[in-house]
Amino acid sequence: DEDGGSGSDILRSKLEAVRQESRARQAQDLTEVEVLGERVPVRSDKVRIAMLASQQKEVEIEHLSAPAGMPPPAGLMEKYDELFVAFNDALEGVRADLRAAAKEQTARSGAAESALLKLQASLTWQKLHHTVRRTLLLVESLKRSLAGDSGAGAGAKRVAPDDIVRLYDACISSLGEMGQLEGYREDEVLMSQVAARLAGAKACRCFFLAESYGVATRYLEAQALYGRSEFLMQEAEAMLEEAGYTVETPERVALAKLEQMIDGARARAHAQAFVNTLTGGPAAAEAEGALAS
Repeated sequence: DEDGGSGSDILRSKLEAVRQESRARQAQDLTEVEVLGERVPVRSDKVRIAMLASQQKEVEIEHLSAPAGMPPPAGLMEKYDELFVAFNDALEGVRADLRAAAKEQTARSGAAESALLKLQASLTWQKLHHTVRRTLLLVESLKRSLAGDSGAGAGAKRVAPDDIVRLYDACISSLGEMGQLEGYREDEVLMSQVAARLAGAKACRCFFLAESYGVATRYLEAQALYGRSEFLMQEAEAMLEEAGYTVETPERVALAKLEQMIDGARARAHAQAFVNTLTGGPAAAEAEGALAS
């Protein structure tokens, strides 16, 4: 068995060496890329190879991806990790070239620096876009765990609404960074898409914040937040439609699910708040428990 294991390791390392050699050959042809409608040169071999690796990982992720709203298939998160390694390698190469261009201080280096800054913004935009996608896949997994659909064992960490709120916070932060990128922030179409995705994330975040208040038996606050979430959801739905997102896109699918969840949760919170007024709430329950003991 040990021999078989080492044999497969050798085979994997050989395949990886072949892939790297193939990328190095392909990199010779990757002399420029399109950034916001402009052709930008890619002069560094390190950056070219890393960009080819990222493109390959994007294709692999696309092939693995499940329909919107379904749990992520096995191996997808690892592919995202590999994609981010490739993006980081490319960005590291661009930053090294920027430092070299800054030292030269010539007209030629000035043009090179301008091109490198555009390339850096493009790579950062792509990395942030995929960061949001990966985070939303984690959200889907946690939602299923919260609803009791997970196959996790008894030793698995229990999921709370606050965990999902934190993931939406991360999404909102990444989308905010996308909206600040030089060159991209001047593009009205892209900014309308970012604003729509941001609105959707905020609506979903508000819902799970309401759920966390419900868990803490603060039903009146939960009811108010469900109402706020519904308002934000309607706003986001209109923005996504206007930005060109169809009903099959993950963003619109998430909002359709959110609408169903809000309807059920508001009725539940209303009933719990009513029961609370009859029983005297948690304080009364504690007092009754103390008397009974």
